[in-house]
Amino acid sequence: MYTNIPIWEGIQTIKKYITRSHPDLNADLIAEALNIVMRNKIFQFGDTHWYQTKGTAMGAAMAPPYASIYAAANEEEKIVSGNHPRILMLRRFIDDGIGIWNTDATISTNPTTDWESFLSDLNSTALEWVPTTPSKSATFMDLIINLSNGTLSTRLYEKPNNHHLYIPSLSAHPPGVLKGLVFGQFRRFQRYNSLFQAALDRVNATTTSEKEKNSTNDNVFLHVSYHPSNLPTQRLHRIFDNSVKNLHRHLGNNRHRITISRSLIAHHRPKNLRNMLMSSTLRYEKEKM
Repeated sequence: MYTNIPIWEGIQTIKKYITRSHPDLNADLIAEALNIVMRNKIFQFGDTHWYQTKGTAMGAAMAPPYASIYAAANEEEKIVSGNHPRILMLRRFIDDGIGIWNTDATISTNPTTDWESFLSDLNSTALEWVPTTPSKSATFMDLIINLSNGTLSTRLYEKPNNHHLYIPSLSAHPPGVLKGLVFGQFRRFQRYNSLFQAALDRVNATTTSEKEKNSTNDNVFLHVSYHPSNLPTQRLHRIFDNSVKNLHRHLGNNRHRITISRSLIAHHRPKNLRNMLMSSTLRYEKEKM
């Protein structure tokens, strides 16, 4: 979304929006400040430096509100101003939007034309939105919203590629952090699922999945210091797998088989000069008797 907004068009749109909606603000001064930011976009990638010539300044603190106001200016002028009476509600979070489309036949005789006109005004700027066909079920952010018999219900939406990777219980994090993660997830299930049974089913599915993961102590954690010359992680996994297989062949007896089946490798940064010169813990010398 950010890189698709032309610099000149974006600044002029926001200047016009501020002049119309907030006449007490200095629109010329804000436009000049935006021009300075947009025309001097230098960022670092690895050991190289780049000058961005198109789109919103990536990484700038003003990028999200800048893009949101740019899209909102078009929405206020052409969509929610009364040109489309079938739109009962339109909400958006940066580049994710949701709306309520009225299907009442008394509004007009050609709902297909109304939908095409709405899409035309929606995509009248440099941004191209791809809306879904109106239906009684919609996915917005991490919610699935259903309309049934005039009643709205919600439940949690999770992407199919969500692997539910959380901090393991053996982590060195404080106990309060680990408990907070569990409480936060269950609280999220309760808030996002309007039906109690749906929330309960999601909690049971999570606890069952975690029990299955932790039913056997088959994971070994390797915590190593990162260095560019280290062996690749995939190679370390292969070395571990081959070592376990060789041990299985050597032992032979099932009674002594190793139950560890997977290695998890975590990297931490090596100590820098600050770590070596400045101690973050207090050290007390033992008093002599």
